[in-house]
Amino acid sequence: MKKIAIVSAGGEIAQALIKEIGDARVYEIDPQNPPDLPEFAERLQEDGMTDVVFSGKVDKRAVFSSKINFAKKDDISILKDISFYFTTRGIKVRSQLRWLKRFLTKEGVITGRMSEAFDMNIKFGFGIAKRLVRLGIGQTVCVKNGIVVAIESLEGTDETILRAGSLVQDFVVFKGGKNGLELPVIGKKTILAMKKAGAKALGLQANRVLLLPSAVGLAKKEGISIVGL
Repeated sequence: MKKIAIVSAGGEIAQALIKEIGDARVYEIDPQNPPDLPEFAERLQEDGMTDVVFSGKVDKRAVFSSKINFAKKDDISILKDISFYFTTRGIKVRSQLRWLKRFLTKEGVITGRMSEAFDMNIKFGFGIAKRLVRLGIGQTVCVKNGIVVAIESLEGTDETILRAGSLVQDFVVFKGGKNGLELPVIGKKTILAMKKAGAKALGLQANRVLLLPSAVGLAKKEGISIVGL
């Protein structure tokens, strides 16, 4: 009999997973100070867990103090190494998509309307974001008038958006992603960051980013356009 563990670093996506999976045990971790991997894997084994799904984003700066010598430090490689570590100990790492496929971003305008300027900047941002993802740098790029204002690195999506807002107003944000065990997620926090920063539109790579209904509802309320490419 399968016993599923949800390893949650916080965020709305954990609640969505709990609701969709139903019978699962939740292990909450501090995203700023994640547990030691060998000790945590041993704990899951002792608890009889057969499957694990990760939820939420761990602060990448935690890699600097990790006892695990990751061959590569980009998000995808780290997750693959962690997955291999658990698998060799009899615990299968499952993709969020097994339960959250209905939240995948679809192509087309999702909220608001796209002006010609927004459309141009979002398509430009799409090209930049794909390169960032491929290089393992980040997933988010902020653009205004065909100029890159900010790109994501260690700080994460929301902080990247706020940094862009400290430089310009009325910009657009694009977020890309890769197929993998854990997909990037857009929830209310990102829309609130966009509102605070003065961003007007959000482009998302279709079928590569999870978009929660709470984010869609808030974007409609705040007049922020969302489009899937």
